[in-house]
Amino acid sequence: SQGWSLPRPDRRVAGALAGALALVALFRIAFAFGPVFQDGAVVLSANDPYYYRYWVEQLLATPDLTLSTLPRTVSLGEPLYVATMWLLASLVGGGAGATGQILAWYPVVSAVLSGLLVYLLTKRVTDDTRVALAAVVFLAVLPGHAMRTSLGFADHHAFDYPWLGVTALSLVTLVAGDLRSRATALGIVGLAVGVGGQVLAWEAGEDGPERPARGR
Repeated sequence: SQGWSLPRPDRRVAGALAGALALVALFRIAFAFGPVFQDGAVVLSANDPYYYRYWVEQLLATPDLTLSTLPRTVSLGEPLYVATMWLLASLVGGGAGATGQILAWYPVVSAVLSGLLVYLLTKRVTDDTRVALAAVVFLAVLPGHAMRTSLGFADHHAFDYPWLGVTALSLVTLVAGDLRSRATALGIVGLAVGVGGQVLAWEAGEDGPERPARGR
């Protein structure tokens, strides 16, 4: 038998990590807040996010439309993304206002979660807290990631990153862990969740010539 207990993080490390994750969030919010929130309206910062916003609002407003009756372009596109945004919008009251707020803020939440996964992955690979913290800081200023996880950039990319991070962390955990350890058990679960999430989050695992074109 093995004992199960929660780790006790060092306060200084926890504070430094919180500061690094706050830097990640700051760079995603500071330059986009004004353009996204204009006169009480939520203006998403790209074209494709309005495709997802439309279907989330349709799910909220149309009783006959369910996840199982969505058009094939949606069910073979990013069904987990649409379903998750619909669920979150439903939990905060539904309606167009709720949908706009959820879609606007979710990329920032994803960026912070990605930063945490980068820290855990780097710490697992290098066993060096300083390197892991530096990796989060570099992620904060990485242009491509900062753009695709910025406030209001509600495309599918920000939704994809955590699943990729969970998959990578789980693989490293499985390689490094003992066969019967708790880490290995968590790695197996994480790998299943990460791969399953990626399949449902991007092209529904189907990216071939028979996939219907997405209408916008």
